[in-house]
Amino acid sequence: MSALLFLVAPLLTESIFDKPELLAPLRMMTLGLPALALSILVARALQGISRPGEAIMLEFSITPLVACIFVYMLVAKVVVSGAALAYCIGIFATLVIAFLLWRRRSREHVVSVENAACDPIGTFVGNSLPYLAVLVLQQIAQVLPLLVLGSFSTSAEVGVYYAALRMAALTGLVLIAVNSILAPKLAALYQANDMKSLDRIIRLSGLLILGLASPALAVFLLAPDLVMQIFGSEFSGHGNLLRIMAIGQLINVSTGTLGLVLMMTNRPKTMFMTTVWMAITNTFLCVVFIPQFG
Repeated sequence: MSALLFLVAPLLTESIFDKPELLAPLRMMTLGLPALALSILVARALQGISRPGEAIMLEFSITPLVACIFVYMLVAKVVVSGAALAYCIGIFATLVIAFLLWRRRSREHVVSVENAACDPIGTFVGNSLPYLAVLVLQQIAQVLPLLVLGSFSTSAEVGVYYAALRMAALTGLVLIAVNSILAPKLAALYQANDMKSLDRIIRLSGLLILGLASPALAVFLLAPDLVMQIFGSEFSGHGNLLRIMAIGQLINVSTGTLGLVLMMTNRPKTMFMTTVWMAITNTFLCVVFIPQFG
């Protein structure tokens, strides 16, 4: 996928976004994708051995922290390419730390082959493929609106849309943090067939996520223009966009644990079909509404 994105980068930057100057930074960032994937894999492994704090640190903290340190040194010299290079440095720094962490933690969780409960490789692959398809479809659903908007609107409108999207997505960090802690617990309860405790934890976690996300969502709904001014005065007139995104995030955080529940209770086909329906609906709405309303 990284190689494919590297090859089609000219098509994306010139034909879709009409910004040929983005070719170098886009290709630079694609080089960091394999390292990013490996880091996320280690984070998931740490999550599986009940190390949610370290998993969150690898997946969400180290890369932006390191990137912020280098971005001030590089952006002044090469602007966009400098930001891309800073991001790549953050990704590779995360990979190094991930390798060191896993090397240490794996020694603490040694399980003999005789005592390990391992599924046959065919079963493992068969269960994994639907989850792979789910992740691919989710990524496409996130990128597709940007691509369609870039084809029918100006780069300024794409920038406004992305700013509102990322600001509203901040409320999703609560969902990510809770799910990282919740995943191994749900899997263990399902394996033990303790459905009563499983149901109780799902309900309580849903209320917790909604309660923690509500203050930020309230600000986004009540004062969106003020929030958008963070990105500059030219963004302040687009508060309704942030308000719409906030409503979507409200639905997301209210139902966000359901996908995790399907994955942790071994229902890959149900998760896959739900995601397929989401992707089809998202594609249809993008094609119908974006050309008309931007």
